[in-house]
Amino acid sequence: MNLKATLSVAILTAIASAFLLCPASADYILLDNVTITGPGTAKIVTHQSIVTWSCDVDMDNSSTALTVRIEGNVYGDKFSPKGMGQYTLDSEELAAGKATFSIDSLPVNKIRAYVVSLTGRIKTLVCMGVQKQ
Repeated sequence: MNLKATLSVAILTAIASAFLLCPASADYILLDNVTITGPGTAKIVTHQSIVTWSCDVDMDNSSTALTVRIEGNVYGDKFSPKGMGQYTLDSEELAAGKATFSIDSLPVNKIRAYVVSLTGRIKTLVCMGVQKQ
């Protein structure tokens, strides 16, 4: 093999190795245009080994209160009322109409958002799951 071919193989191997070491991720829209409390639609995330969730919530700037709980389950259609994590927006986030939070958990089969309290409107709540390496 000549030097050019050897370098090409080495570069491709390095790129492939770096790509394989990066954790995979997937985005899920858990809430869309919500004005009431209660559970959102569950999303199936089976066999993805997701252990960390980073979530963005966008609200109307006129919203004055929001607490959201992220719930997951391993089996069936029921969810624990304690969830995987809960987040309450503070006054600065409410004024901005935007908040970002993260939850560390164990892999689950399904995930959903549950609106615990809300005064205003949630435009969207999107969570990105990052797989365990």
